Parts: sequence; structure tokens; C-alpha cells
Amino acid sequence: MSSRSYAEEMKAVIKGLDGIPTLLLHACCAPCSTVALEKLAPYFDITLFYYNPNIESEEEYLHRASELERLVREMDLPREVHTVIAPFESGSYREAVKGLEFEKEGGKRCEACFRLRLRETAAYASKHGFSFFSTTLTTGPMKNADLINSIGSSLESEFGVRFLQADLKKEGGFQRSLELSKKYRLYRQNYCGCMFSRDEVMKKRMIDELAKRERVFALIDTSKFRENVKYLIGELHPGSQAYLVLKANGYGHGAVDLMKAGEDIPGVYGAAVATIDEAIEMRSVTEKPILILAPIPEERVYEAVKNDVSLTVFTELQAEIVSEAAVKQRKTAKIHIKVDTGMNRIGLTPDEDGKSLIRTLKSFPGLAFDGIFTHLATMDEEDPKDALLQADRFYAFVRSLKEEGIVFSHVHIANSAASYRKGGFDFSDLSRLGISMYGVAPSGASAFRDLKILPVMSVYATVSHVKTIPEGSAVGYGGTFVAKAPTRVATVTAGYADGYFRSLSNRGEVVIRNTRCRILGRVCMDQFMVDVSGLKAVKPGDPVLLFGGEGENALPVSIVAEWAGTIPHEIMTNVSKRVKRIVI
Repeated sequence: MSSRSYAEEMKAVIKGLDGIPTLLLHACCAPCSTVALEKLAPYFDITLFYYNPNIESEEEYLHRASELERLVREMDLPREVHTVIAPFESGSYREAVKGLEFEKEGGKRCEACFRLRLRETAAYASKHGFSFFSTTLTTGPMKNADLINSIGSSLESEFGVRFLQADLKKEGGFQRSLELSKKYRLYRQNYCGCMFSRDEVMKKRMIDELAKRERVFALIDTSKFRENVKYLIGELHPGSQAYLVLKANGYGHGAVDLMKAGEDIPGVYGAAVATIDEAIEMRSVTEKPILILAPIPEERVYEAVKNDVSLTVFTELQAEIVSEAAVKQRKTAKIHIKVDTGMNRIGLTPDEDGKSLIRTLKSFPGLAFDGIFTHLATMDEEDPKDALLQADRFYAFVRSLKEEGIVFSHVHIANSAASYRKGGFDFSDLSRLGISMYGVAPSGASAFRDLKILPVMSVYATVSHVKTIPEGSAVGYGGTFVAKAPTRVATVTAGYADGYFRSLSNRGEVVIRNTRCRILGRVCMDQFMVDVSGLKAVKPGDPVLLFGGEGENALPVSIVAEWAGTIPHEIMTNVSKRVKRIVI
């Protein structure tokens, strides 16, 4: 909260005026202009400058402009007010906020928007000889007057025009704008103008509607998924490509929808999955390469080869089975050799025995050495020294094979952590993007603090019942919570059968009406209870955020995982089938 009184500063400026100076007043809309005109028209010769490239729709832009012109015609003012309506265009706004698309409302993206509009206003004022310039933006109750006035003041010296500082919402200004808007029957939009605020309003409305008919639902935001993938590919070494790791139904998000959303992104090489069924599902929606990261049952190898699915191989028997399936179909099967460099899960050893095995595998007909890869066990740790030793072993092994003339079409080593931390390693041409493309950091290690990703999945339930229980009342199975005072309790329509962990009992929190609410008692199969004592307005049908969301009221899945004593991967992949996925 600012300690400055811009209203008093504006009065002081007005008191010191000599005559009636000209003022170019940037107008964001008619409703916000009402109180500005009422307060300033007696002291300034005002020209309203309607320049708002943040408005995406030309129809919306022109409608707001016409309302502004109507206000000027109908409002009883002491002198004539002129209007300048800038032509519709949104390209300058898009350029100004490039890279800030997923900043929270009121953050850096809004700052860039304010600066763009005020700069254009200052430039116009300078070119046409105005004495002052200012803006109606501070009428809005959520607009940061400190930031807006700071930007305006910074443009004074650059353009040689004095900025009139103001906070028009103060001293009843916002309420007065509502009264005047009603008096003149002005169109009042329900969002500031940009596509981001519009989408936020529409999403909130959609969540409210879904909460009325779905007991639990997950919103899957494919636009965030696409931006995450673009950003992460941009962090790789030049020329590198990436597999989208879509195993476990895309970490619970819906693999088919995400593959459709992401396959056309430059740098996306293909999909990586864990099972033959996942691979067949992927093949139904994409022609890009598909790699199964683990061994599959012998009986399914023929099917994999038939569908041009690349297989992981690290034993002679596996190679023999794949070779036989390829020869029978008169096809060439692509295989990726898995090397165990230290995780001790699957793979051949990076030594002379491993090289001897690879020489043997080369002799099988119908096989193409499409790739060689390993997996790093500790790349998400604060100190990844063991993973770096793994990388050294792998690189040395691949280099020694190359010296023998054994080469692979692709070399890949990097998971999400290594893709960001090391750019995928310069000796590999592919990376495997997993947890990070879903908007979750690989871990809490400091290396990932600057990851510019946003969560793709947000899971909601609904309030089904609200009541007040007296002191001494027990809640839930086993009576593990006992109220120490009268407590208002809401029942939530989700439970461990939906994938909401029972370990969150008496320790997790949810968000209802922008407020964190603590879980009371044990999580049941289909329901659980929360403390809503501080929320008197809560009612059945209200949405309940279990994890995800955006902005200040988000509930990161990493925090929920910490409460549950697990990792985000497990929380997301456990969201059950009965939770409806809504793709947006």
C-alpha cells in the first residue's frame, strides 16, 4: 500500500495552475473516464486519447470507443472535451508482452501494457504541444497507482511534457464512476481489455459452471502446455530436438490431447512412452517417431514393429525377438540401445561387455540402430555430481563405439532436469521432456527457481454441504480431528478414489473463494471435510481448488505433494479415471 497521496498531489498541481492548460488524457474506457472528466474538466482543456492496443477484438475496441464519444456528448461539462480515437491494432501490444504471456495479472505483463499506452500518450502530447498528459487507468480498483504514476513520471523528461499524477479511485472516485456509468447507461466490460484478462474471466465463469454439474474435474490448459514446450526447447543446445514424454496418460493429463496440441511445435521430434498400449494410442494421432522407453512383452513386439514404434533393447534375446518380427514383416525395426550408467534399473553396461553385446546386436537382420540413450538418476538434486559422472561414462562409451565405426542416428541422455540445467548436453541431439513440460519443476533445487513454466493441470471439486459443529465434535473416520471451538465445516466432493491422497488427512489445504482452508480429519474414499470458519459466504456448489490454479491463489502441486509425503509426479498420475478432464 502506497504512503503517497496522489489525490493530494493532484490538488496541489491544480491549485498552482495559471490559466487553463491543455491535458491529453489517455482513456482506457468510458466508465473510467467519467470521474476523471468530472474532477479535471473544470481546470484543464482536455483531449481524450483512446489508444488501447491491448484490446484484442476490433468489435470490442470500437464499441468502447463509441461509448467514450457518447459520454463526451452527453456529459454536462464546463467546457468542450475533444476525443482522438487511435486506429485499432493489437500488434504493438503483442510485441510488448512477448515472453510475458503467462505472468500473473497485475505483474510484469501489465506493467509492459501500461508503459506502452502511456508512452504513446506522451509521444502524442509532445508532438501536439500539450502542457500535461495523464491517464484514467487509476480509476480501476485493482490498478496499481504507484506503478502507473512511476511510469508516467519517467516519461516526462524523455518527451518534455509534464505528467499529472493521480489516483482517481481514491476519495470515492471508483464509486462515483459506478454512479456516473449508471446515470449515462454506459457499457461496462467485465475484463480490462486484453486477451489474458478476458480468458481469466471466461475461465472463472467456466469453473463456476462446471462445479454445478461435476463433482471433481481437471482443467487441462493446452495453451500453457504449448508455451512450456516451446520455452523448454528454446533452452536446449541449438539444433537439438525433444521427445515429449507422454507415458502414464501424459502424467495424468491426457496423452492424446497433449500430443495433438504439441506435435507441430518446432523442435518436437516425437513421443516417448512406457508401454505398447501407450505407443499404439500415440500412433493413432501422430506419424512422428514413437519410442517405448522400457522392455515390452515378447507377444507384443510384432505389433510394435507393425506400427513403426521404436523399441528399447539391451539384451541379445530382445534383439533376436525384434529381429524376427521385423524379418517376418519385411520391415526394418528401429531400436534404441539403453545403457545403464549408474541408475541400476535397466540397460547394458558401458564397458567391454557392453560393446561386445552391441557388436552382436549389429549382426541381427532387420534392425536399425536408431538411437542410444541412458537415464540420469540425480540430475534434479541440488548437487548433480553423480549424474554428471553418469554423463561422462555415457559420452566416453558412445565415443569409443564411434571409433569402431558403430554410430547411431540419435543420442539422448537428458531428462527434464538435464534439458534445462545443461541444455540437453552438447554431445546429444535429443532430449526427453517430462515433468517440466507439464509446468512443474523437476525438484525444489535452486537450479530450477527461474524456470518459466506454468502448470497445465488444475483439479477442482465442489462444496456439497456446510454446517457449524460445536466445540468437542469429532470429524471423519476415527475422530482424528476434534473441534476446540465452534467450527464451520464444508464437505468437499473428492476422495482417495479420485486420486486425492489419504495422507493429506489433517495436514493438507484447499482453496475456496481465494482462501486456503485446512483439511479436518481423514480423507474418505469420495469426500473430505475442511475448515471454512473464516468464510461465512461459502455455500454448496462453490468450486474447491485441490491443486493447480493461477496467480496469488494458486495451490502448486509441489506443495500438495510435500504435504502428502510424495512427489508431484505421483500426485498427477494418480488423478483417477472418474475425474473428468476438460481440455481448454
